[in-house]
Amino acid sequence: MQQSFRPPSPSDPKKLSKKVILIGCIALLVGILAFATIMTRNGRQQGGIDIVHDYDWSHANGVSSMADTLEVTGLDRRIVNQDGTGGTLNTPINLYASPLSITGDFEASAIIHNAEGSPAIQLYGEAPVIYDEWRQENRSVRIVYAPDHLDIQQYGNRKYKRTYQLAAPRKENFSLRIQHIGKTIVLWVNGARIGSFSNSSVFSSGKIWLGLDDAQPGAKWSTKELIISPLGGGKVSPGEPLNATVAQPTADALKTLISKKNGNRTAIGAAIASGPLLTDARYRALALNEFSIFTPENEMKAQFIHPSPDTYAFSDADTIVETRT
Repeated sequence: MQQSFRPPSPSDPKKLSKKVILIGCIALLVGILAFATIMTRNGRQQGGIDIVHDYDWSHANGVSSMADTLEVTGLDRRIVNQDGTGGTLNTPINLYASPLSITGDFEASAIIHNAEGSPAIQLYGEAPVIYDEWRQENRSVRIVYAPDHLDIQQYGNRKYKRTYQLAAPRKENFSLRIQHIGKTIVLWVNGARIGSFSNSSVFSSGKIWLGLDDAQPGAKWSTKELIISPLGGGKVSPGEPLNATVAQPTADALKTLISKKNGNRTAIGAAIASGPLLTDARYRALALNEFSIFTPENEMKAQFIHPSPDTYAFSDADTIVETRT
């Protein structure tokens, strides 16, 4: 039997129209959520730098990069005197990654997960000078989030230091935003403005290095989102990496002259520090071009690689070994 066709009733077009509108709204919502996710996961689309995914953490003490997550562990490395006394905190700085170039205002935003102790983020405008018995802080800002407040240390050259404390109850998971606007740094936690303080010259170099750690030894935290973005008319871009610079010895370089004189039987070396090797182009060129052997200046000493019974940090020493080989 042939099935007859029945025209739709007057109410059918209305139902069809409602379904079309509903499907369209769902599709629009999915598109908005997908776009928001992409914008969140890739800071570059906002003119910023995705520090988790696009930054080199392979040689950062206390930081493990796993897929789309950074896991941070408090090392509690300290500079001690020859008799074992003292304890100036030797906080980590990721010098192996190229510094970010900044112009004008910017914002560092992070979402912190599974905070066990007191997560710390330090933004360096200049690299510190580190030796086995002392550490000279240069321009930087260190934010430590204790369970019920923010501890802020602002460093200038040499002995200049200011400290601030802002009340801010914390949860295991939270968001933190550090805004540099004009001569002021503004702090936000979970979308709420916590406070601000004056900053005149911390980032006047036009560069930023990062350091991640925890003020509580052995405590861990993780992040899947850490982005540094421009604000207003500011600009943020990757800087020029020094770690890719290779040796280009000249005919009158020390190692060239010795090689000509004695063949490969004699080598010449020098004590080398990882800090200037990664931040000072002239120092790096001199080290690579003139010397064929590197002796780690401080990086293989116990307080640097083995600060506590169950803690090891070989990244600085690895940098020297890999640079020379």
